[in-house]
Amino acid sequence: MSIELGRNINYDRTIEKSIWEPLGDHPLFKNLNGLEIMMIALALGFNKGVRTKLKKKYPNVNLDGDNTVNRKAQAYLIAIAVHEKGLDFIDGERSEIRNISEEYINTGLKEMEKIFLKNDDNTIALNKLMLILKKKFKK
Repeated sequence: MSIELGRNINYDRTIEKSIWEPLGDHPLFKNLNGLEIMMIALALGFNKGVRTKLKKKYPNVNLDGDNTVNRKAQAYLIAIAVHEKGLDFIDGERSEIRNISEEYINTGLKEMEKIFLKNDDNTIALNKLMLILKKKFKK
């Protein structure tokens, strides 16, 4: 069974200039594409356990494609929805599956702003990220 999630993932257009573009230019993320940045944001948002609604959806990050990154990203989006709603949910609307992850991504992008954009020292930023991961995996 294959679940088609559509071509693009949305992000909140209201944070494009303040968070999205600066993250893409950040030295730690310069070599990543938008989908890879979103997967980091998804992990941080999901880890925080908070879904933040998008004020203005902007479908700008390509999810379509038959490459490893895209297939893994689709699997993560589905896994988050299943975790949130249960196994029967995978028969649900693809837009609802995407919405769940997009809201976690939105939270994660705001977390990335705090960690990476409001800190000029990459070492400190990476240490903050490592603390989050250590706390999560100590459980």
